[in-house]
Amino acid sequence: MKRKLSQLLSSVLFWVSLLFATGELQKILEKLKEKPAGTVRTDDAEFAACDGKEILSFTIHNDTANEVTYNTQASLYVLREEDFIPVALKEHPAYSGASYYLEPGDEQRYAVTLTDYYDPLSAGIYRYVKTVGNTAVDVDFSVTKKRKK
Repeated sequence: MKRKLSQLLSSVLFWVSLLFATGELQKILEKLKEKPAGTVRTDDAEFAACDGKEILSFTIHNDTANEVTYNTQASLYVLREEDFIPVALKEHPAYSGASYYLEPGDEQRYAVTLTDYYDPLSAGIYRYVKTVGNTAVDVDFSVTKKRKK
């Protein structure tokens, strides 16, 4: 058993030293640091309140090899203590039948008027979740309310 383990370790060390000597090990390590291919992701979330409307905008990135689609349906959660809990929709939310397409490697800025779907938000930390392609993506944002003078 010890002999087999020693042979295996010697073999692994040989291949690692070979990869290091040829520069391939550094290439492999750099690839591992990259974001995984084939993902849909979001970033750059911004929340703004103006004229009674609350608008969330963010960027959707399609890092997959395929076109992805999405629509206006999503879910909103608010952080209470340590858990995100669902925010109730208005009685008759204004969902449109719009569909959006995002080509491989592209990104789109997406904006949603939250007050079309939800009552005005109180101060807190929120998570907006929607399905893009077959992936559930989310963005976190905070709402602060200014005191009236």
